[in-house]
Order: sequence, then C-alpha cells, then structure tokens
Amino acid sequence: MQYVLVVLEKPRDEKGEKYTNWKSFAPRVSGKSAPPGSVERIDEQVYQIRLDDGLLVLAQLLVDAENSKIPFRALFLDDDPRWVRSQATADSGEAK
Repeated sequence: MQYVLVVLEKPRDEKGEKYTNWKSFAPRVSGKSAPPGSVERIDEQVYQIRLDDGLLVLAQLLVDAENSKIPFRALFLDDDPRWVRSQATADSGEAK
C-alpha cells in the first residue's frame, strides 16, 4: 500500500484572517467521504491517507487547504507506515 502524510500548518497567531481560515477549515476535513480506514486523523493538523483507495480524499483536502490559504506539506510513503508508540498512547486508545 501507499500512503501520504499531510501536515496542515496551523497559524501561530490566533488572530486575523489566517486563524479564521484555519478555524473554519478544520471541521470540513472531518466531513470528507472516504472508505472506512483510509484516513486516519493523527492530530488536529496531521492526516494519514491510504492512497490505494483512490486520490479523491487527498485531492479534496489539498484543494480545500489551498483555497483556504492554509500552508501544507505532504510526505508520500511507498510502504506501510510503522509507528513507534509510547505506552501512554497505546493505553489512551489514541491514533493507531
């Protein structure tokens, strides 16, 4: 499988147009339609997307970010990600 890790750059200043764009953008991301298990929200601004299910979700996310003037970075992975987790993360039931 191939994956992409997308990091949206949250504005540091909580005032102004950039922050307003960020606040209105974040909820829209969670509403994207995708096959179950193809998108994992790791943090408020970090998403792991499985590309084998198609590029639609990735394209929608990046177009929305671009239209909202939210900087982003995308790291493409050829292999399954292998996360090293702390025991605290495993116990809390957070992102897999």
